[in-house]
Amino acid sequence: LERWRQFYREVKTRQSQLSEQDYFEMLGVEQGAPHQEIVDAFDHLTSRYHPDRYQQHRDQKWGRALHERLGSLYATLTEAYQVLTDRKLRKQYEDALKRGEIRLDEDVLSNPDTGPESLTDLSNHPKVERFLEMAQRELAKDNPSDALQHLEFASNIDPDNQALTERIEQIEANLSNGGD
Repeated sequence: LERWRQFYREVKTRQSQLSEQDYFEMLGVEQGAPHQEIVDAFDHLTSRYHPDRYQQHRDQKWGRALHERLGSLYATLTEAYQVLTDRKLRKQYEDALKRGEIRLDEDVLSNPDTGPESLTDLSNHPKVERFLEMAQRELAKDNPSDALQHLEFASNIDPDNQALTERIEQIEANLSNGGD
């Protein structure tokens, strides 16, 4: 029983520190940590603090209290993980950190940008898919002018696609500002 009391105190202490920590600190990684490091840190924390690991003790008073605290702690750790592993939310969060905010607003979290996550999500047109894949590969290789060419071919096939047009304009703007 003493082992469980000690674990309960650990969880309670960790939970009390959350209000002062940013998402990176919650997961125990440095700001700017790469994606895989964040995934590994969250996996480690999950193995320690996931409430389902301690479900067998919920019928006891101390077990219910522990399970409730773990649920709250785990929900906050999950929020940190979701923000830091989503490219768009992470960018918004890093901007918020620069403004001195350690959490994203609730409205940002409850209404995430539902735009396409990658170039291949810009169109459902079967003939466009090949060009979007090639554009994505070129961007991954840091060849935006080649990617732009593939996107323009895709746009010729799917000319009414506003998301595709916006992405072309974004790359053109980056290129005209000296990026290539």
